[in-house]
Amino acid sequence: MDVEVSVVNSSRKTLKSTIHYWWYKLKLKSVMQHVGLLVALMGYTLFGGLVSLKVFRQFESPAEISKLTFLNTSLHETRIKFLETLVNTKDEDTIYDLVSGYETFLRHTFEQGLHENWIIGERDEESEKWTTLKAVFFSSTVLTTIGM
Repeated sequence: MDVEVSVVNSSRKTLKSTIHYWWYKLKLKSVMQHVGLLVALMGYTLFGGLVSLKVFRQFESPAEISKLTFLNTSLHETRIKFLETLVNTKDEDTIYDLVSGYETFLRHTFEQGLHENWIIGERDEESEKWTTLKAVFFSSTVLTTIGM
């Protein structure tokens, strides 16, 4: 019972063996683990940002909308009073004081967060304090501060 065994040595490398060789040669396994961790962290941060966006909008949005509506209404009322007083006043010093007071009111109103979009009646995401980008940034700062 003789068995003849022959070994064929092929000098051609298959694609699989070439990839396998480079995979271990370049230590791609450890690199891919780090890349995978980074992608997982980015996904976790994005998910946390979207959740925090929903939560903060749920709790803070009504107060924010109420405040901006009040500022917008005050702006319109002050503008009407300003124009009525301006038309009926002929004294230069009074006009100067009136314009100065109106400028101060405008500065205060815009510092409080009233945007042009609210004045013309078009609310958008820019005029809100919590945007998607800000929520993701908040989530990333929480992750870097307290860890994952």
